[in-house]
Amino acid sequence: MLAASDFDGTLSEIAVTPDAARPVEGAAAALAALARRPGWEVAIVSGRELRDLRSRCPVASAWYIGSHGNQLAAPRGRKLFLPQVRLHPAARAAALRLARRWPQVWVEAKPVSVAWHYRQAPELEAEIREQGHRLAARYGLRPLHGKCLLELIAPGARDKGGAVAALARRLRPDAILYFGDDRTDETVFALKLAPLLSVYLPPGRGEGRRRPRRGRHRWPTQAQYWLPGPQEVIQTLARLARDY
Repeated sequence: MLAASDFDGTLSEIAVTPDAARPVEGAAAALAALARRPGWEVAIVSGRELRDLRSRCPVASAWYIGSHGNQLAAPRGRKLFLPQVRLHPAARAAALRLARRWPQVWVEAKPVSVAWHYRQAPELEAEIREQGHRLAARYGLRPLHGKCLLELIAPGARDKGGAVAALARRLRPDAILYFGDDRTDETVFALKLAPLLSVYLPPGRGEGRRRPRRGRHRWPTQAQYWLPGPQEVIQTLARLARDY
């Protein structure tokens, strides 16, 4: 069995800035306990750069997938797989230069992308999207949208779905359980892997979290199930470690 989870908004509450995010209490312990169970593998999947992700939620026996699937670390540091593609320096420089016009925007420069986080300035969303898509067209980048996020990714880079599928081919689990809360997790939810149990977390408590309703325009995800928040994810992982 493979249990995999996004980090921000899933193992941690959404923070005002990416640097402020921390796993909820008990997250690392629950993941470690499940990874110790015979027949279980655990993976943490994120858009964060790999070193940042590992430092925020250290679990020695977990797989780590960073930069939206473009960085991979095996458990206990056995092997590290780095990106096969990288963002062109000119594209990186242009993205960083453009972001200077928005002092409220938190900028992350990663091996395969540059991310603009505008949670502190949501009124800039339309302008950021317009300028970001122009820049993406100029340099052949792929724009990726998340919660108060626009990320410009190098051509040929993987997404989370491609990375989880590759890990599944390597581990050959009997089933996959995946938790996620953002648009970037939809590439995992959409995988045609059997069986894949996908769990969606709706917007956080500070963002009006409520139970999603099925029906046209009411179920905003390809996931099969839902949980109210990170605490319930941790409870589920702990229960699996205890009972299975």
